[in-house]
Amino acid sequence: MLKLRHSLPGQYEFTSAPALLTLPRDGVIALAYPSFDVINILEAKSLRFLQSVNANDVIPHADGQVNGVECVAVDKELNLLLGSVRDRIGVWEPFSSFRNRNLFRVHSTLVHKARVKRMVSRKGLLAVIGGEEVTLYNLDTGKDLPMWSLTFVFRVDSCSSLAISPGLTRMSCVPKNANEVYIYSLENRRRIQCIPHMYRIEEVVWRGSTTSNRSDTILYTVTVDHTVRIYMPVLDSAEHLQLHAALDLYSFGVSGIISRICLFDRGAVVDSLCKAMDRPAEGSPQVVEEEKARRARLRCIIDEGWDLFAVVTQDGTVVVRAITNVDRRPPTLLHQFATLHSPSQTLLPNMRDFIFSYEPSSSSAFFVTIPPLQSYSVSPLSFFDAQVNGVQVSSVEQAGCGSLGPIKSFVRTASGLAFGICYKNGGGEVWRRHPDRGIVRMGRWSSGHISVVFNEGRAVASYNKSTQKLVIFHLPSDSTSSVDLPDIDSLIVLKDWDVRASILAVTPHRSVIQIHCTWPADHIPMRLNTLGPTPFPSSSSKDNPALILPVDPMGWSFTPDLVQGVHDSLLTISHSGVLAFWTLTGDGEWRATGRVHTQRASIKLAKCSTAKKSALVVTVGEGKEELTVWDHKESEFSSGLEYAQIFDEPIRDLDWTSTVAPQSQSILAIGFAQHVVLLCQQRLTYFDDETAWVEIGRVESSQLTPYYISDSIWLAGGMLLVGAGHQMFLYDSSKESKSRNGQPEDQETCDLFEIVASHNGPLEDHHPQMLLQCLLWGKIDLVKDIIVRLAASFDAAESTGSESLYFTRLSPWRFLSGHASYDSVITWSGSVDDDDPNAFSRILVKRLLRKLEQKRHPHLSETEQAHLIVMIQTTLEIDEQRRALDANGLRYLISIRSFYTLNRRLEASDGSKPNNTPSTRAGKRERLRYRDIVWAFHSESQQIMMDASTEACGGRMTWSDAKALGVFLWTRSSEDLKNQMEVLARNQYLLGDRDPVSCSLFYFALGKTKLVHGLWRQAAWHKDYALMVKFLSNDFTEPRWRTAALKNAFALLGKQRFEFAAAFFMLGGSLQDAANVCIKQLNDFQLAIALARVVEGDSGPVLRGILAKIVVPLAFKEGNRWLGSWAFWMLDRRDLAVRVLLAPLGQLALVLKEEFVIGDIGNPHFDDPSLALLFAQLKSKSLQTVKGVSEISGQMEFNFVLQMARVFCRMGCHPLALAITTSWSFDRPTLPTQGAVRRNSNVSSAPSSPTLSRRAEIQPRPRNHTRRKSLIMDMDISALPPTRTVSPVPEVPIPVPLEVEAPKEEASPEVKDKNTIQPRKTGVGSLMQATKQEVKVPEFDMGAFGF
Repeated sequence: MLKLRHSLPGQYEFTSAPALLTLPRDGVIALAYPSFDVINILEAKSLRFLQSVNANDVIPHADGQVNGVECVAVDKELNLLLGSVRDRIGVWEPFSSFRNRNLFRVHSTLVHKARVKRMVSRKGLLAVIGGEEVTLYNLDTGKDLPMWSLTFVFRVDSCSSLAISPGLTRMSCVPKNANEVYIYSLENRRRIQCIPHMYRIEEVVWRGSTTSNRSDTILYTVTVDHTVRIYMPVLDSAEHLQLHAALDLYSFGVSGIISRICLFDRGAVVDSLCKAMDRPAEGSPQVVEEEKARRARLRCIIDEGWDLFAVVTQDGTVVVRAITNVDRRPPTLLHQFATLHSPSQTLLPNMRDFIFSYEPSSSSAFFVTIPPLQSYSVSPLSFFDAQVNGVQVSSVEQAGCGSLGPIKSFVRTASGLAFGICYKNGGGEVWRRHPDRGIVRMGRWSSGHISVVFNEGRAVASYNKSTQKLVIFHLPSDSTSSVDLPDIDSLIVLKDWDVRASILAVTPHRSVIQIHCTWPADHIPMRLNTLGPTPFPSSSSKDNPALILPVDPMGWSFTPDLVQGVHDSLLTISHSGVLAFWTLTGDGEWRATGRVHTQRASIKLAKCSTAKKSALVVTVGEGKEELTVWDHKESEFSSGLEYAQIFDEPIRDLDWTSTVAPQSQSILAIGFAQHVVLLCQQRLTYFDDETAWVEIGRVESSQLTPYYISDSIWLAGGMLLVGAGHQMFLYDSSKESKSRNGQPEDQETCDLFEIVASHNGPLEDHHPQMLLQCLLWGKIDLVKDIIVRLAASFDAAESTGSESLYFTRLSPWRFLSGHASYDSVITWSGSVDDDDPNAFSRILVKRLLRKLEQKRHPHLSETEQAHLIVMIQTTLEIDEQRRALDANGLRYLISIRSFYTLNRRLEASDGSKPNNTPSTRAGKRERLRYRDIVWAFHSESQQIMMDASTEACGGRMTWSDAKALGVFLWTRSSEDLKNQMEVLARNQYLLGDRDPVSCSLFYFALGKTKLVHGLWRQAAWHKDYALMVKFLSNDFTEPRWRTAALKNAFALLGKQRFEFAAAFFMLGGSLQDAANVCIKQLNDFQLAIALARVVEGDSGPVLRGILAKIVVPLAFKEGNRWLGSWAFWMLDRRDLAVRVLLAPLGQLALVLKEEFVIGDIGNPHFDDPSLALLFAQLKSKSLQTVKGVSEISGQMEFNFVLQMARVFCRMGCHPLALAITTSWSFDRPTLPTQGAVRRNSNVSSAPSSPTLSRRAEIQPRPRNHTRRKSLIMDMDISALPPTRTVSPVPEVPIPVPLEVEAPKEEASPEVKDKNTIQPRKTGVGSLMQATKQEVKVPEFDMGAFGF
């Protein structure tokens, strides 16, 4: 995922040397420098940004005023960080534990009486330069809170440099622009010496020493002529410093010196050399001897106490001279000599000063150079022996850089290769992507409040609200051109070519102004032309949009020209939340390409991607905001809403990017105050219930900076730039990854686009999702071929010893030509050669499954691999049972295999995981989906399915298993229902401790009271034994004992023994009360349905009441069309069972409001392509379903198929999306000629529509061909009122029963006219016309229908 690659925390002004201190929690030496109102902390050896310390935490500031940190100092002995703002000083100390995400905590504060100009702290003694004085403060740590107390004040005229000796006995001060050094005694608190110099003094340093007690009496001074002078006392004057040696640039004997004379830290030199020499020499004997000789030479640096001084030449050569005898006792003359002349290009030849340091925790030595801020890793033995590769660059060149002002927002070019920074106070900078350095500054523009960047960063258009001028800055030619414009709200780049550009300005009244710009060339100045303002989209427009926004052209594979030519340019949002997409035609007119109704008003933020995915932010409550993502395609099957989430914190910005073509998957960055959330689309799947968009990553800024995020923006290549305050952080997903302590991370960073592709986009042929859909759609031979190819790829990888699998994908034409079962019949291929080892067989499948169990597929997750194993096992099983299963039974078999296998795997994996380990994406499910139950309900292989269900339950089906599998919902035979309930009751009793209570409800429903009585006689251990044995010995056919049972049932309800209460209701003969307990108290409508179907059959009033009052409203509330279709089918409303699959639930609920009490209506789920399967199977199954289809317009069916194709694409099954659009038949099932029915009817018939259906049941046949039972004769002549207002069906008179012959009377003309059905405008003939008669209806002859 995205990792921080480049940090630009703020510009380092290099007014003083960087301050170094150690972070105790990991031993890292940190570098600190001020930037605006923060102190930036970098890892010194690599200049990796660690964190910014906020000065406002300890130094209060007025509203709107920035506390700029002016001075930074470090107390190395106490490891304290000091920073000053005006007259206030803040002190921080580093945390010693990793438990705190911050590196520093506040230690203490101090208020000085004047503005602080410089600070020096040593061992708790703080010297502050302010005004005309040097003030000393001492740190008192003896109290609960550390306090600074005033010690002494020295009056010095504008002190420019200050140093305290290591022993805290002396202090040296240099007055500003003076040629002398004042030496003060801190013990006597008076000036004891003044040392004059020939030139102005830049720096004074007290030399520290670990081998001598003279560390307080050795002073180095550095003058502007780059001369270092060494002052020490002599024997006869121990308190008086005298000049002992001087070292100037000419002493080094080289030319082209570009740096000042740099002093090596003696402690760092000694420690690094000692550590390096402690390592044993390795190599051949000759190499070991040479290494020993080299170490002997370098030992002099340690033993003789050399002081080292260095300069850097123009070619990067480091020249070092040594001064010895500084610590010699008795004192002798100092001796200086050249000791090192490194190879060229040792350091980059653009620096002025450097610091040499050593980090004991990592045993690493390094240089830090200024300016620019650069770090180098040093191999001490190689460097001090003047060998090649002794110094290596270890930092990026951008360290110490950043925005030159507070960031308001970013603006980006169409390609994402360049961007602009807009300052809060106007003006900005232009930056460009760099392959090695991340981003680099290209230039600046001086003013403007609304800006856009184009021409790949070479041009900026900026509008100044105060002057009302639009200025075009052409950075390469440094030319500008301006034009006066009225007040505008935004600028949008429409066209961006190499020589010209087109910009759109949007006014507050949503009028637009077009600005055409031509770049200067060949002494031709820049030209600007304006057109407008004109109302948008045209001069005749009446309603102004609330927002006019650009469609983001951020597609990496496109050039700007193609972006503007292919994609829409603008998105408008109305005040009522209607999104409209616009493109500019060749004649200059704006044309709308689509609209989406979001029902959102007062939109706070909006952003539209290249793929026309729109993200909207709306405030929904105090402190809460809703983010929604919308697709540009809207129909009756899709509102366009793909994602909705309410956040508890304000959303500050949105930005889109996309993966490479042809997938072009959209990625959304959502910016909050201190983090950015990354969202991408994920595939729809049958394996689990997830949202259409998923969070794939999060970028946290709170651990880096105290600033709130101002803006975040995508750059080319999937790089995310985050701006906070004046700081910028660039994230990308390159493979190199280091953790916070510099150690490699456990997992290699994945590319962002690879992660997005794993969540979305086309799937491999052998992906379990693809195999599942192929099985559901009857492409079994195709699945077998894919499995064979997958086994071959494993065999090939095993034979070659390769870790990669090279799977040969099938041609998309195979998916088009393969069999697609819209019906309940499976077409099986011919027999295969069982002797062929490469053919689909049990041997091949077992071998493949064994390899899948042993080896993880490289492109599948653990859950997906488990699904793949299930799909392969199921394919083998249905292949071996292919002659006994129909298509619906196959679909159910797939579902139960997947359900139980994956639940067992999840239970095993959950049991082996620690408590804090997050669960897998696909959680354990409690039951099959209603989709799978409906397949079983419409199957003709129910006995096989019952056997498979029992086997899946381990041979003993209990109620929890039956409920999970929906057995009592899909079993159609009443005898099978009773037999299964008896088996279930027996298994419930045998489960556990053989408690009769667990099976009483089921046995009472079967009327086996005596059997329950016998079971109670064997339960002497039960607390209710005596009462139940006595009570069940009565005759419950008598009313008095039924009443007694009902009273006991109510008593058990009061004791909250609900299942036992339902059993007593059944014993008392009150099925309705038992069902109510199951629904209300047990929350189990399946149990209520099971009882009702066993007791009174499928036409009983209790069952119909449950279906009408509970199941149908529940289906509408959950938007579950499968459950609704099953309920309507059970209610003998098969027309509605078909219509509910396609019709908008809101409209259907209005039609059914008089029959059903439908409350809330949930999200209409049209994200299941199997809905098309069920619709195609049911649409011509019976007269009622044909009637239901007649209420569905052809356009609605067309849109439905397109929606299913889009769902297939969202699932990653693109070949199946193509297959459904090419194989679907839009022929309408109608009855063109009613034959014998029409001959006996006195009602005039409307002309029928031709039937061209390709369905097996209703294919056109010759007139002399008779096919009986092609439709189920389920038409209820007393049909309901029309259910589709567009083409209503008139009420139908109730026919006379077949046993009674009604008198034949001629209907009046008025009645004829009233009952005559006019032909539908859509061409679909009236289904009910022939059944409207008052004569005895003869037996139907299906041949009369011309089938």
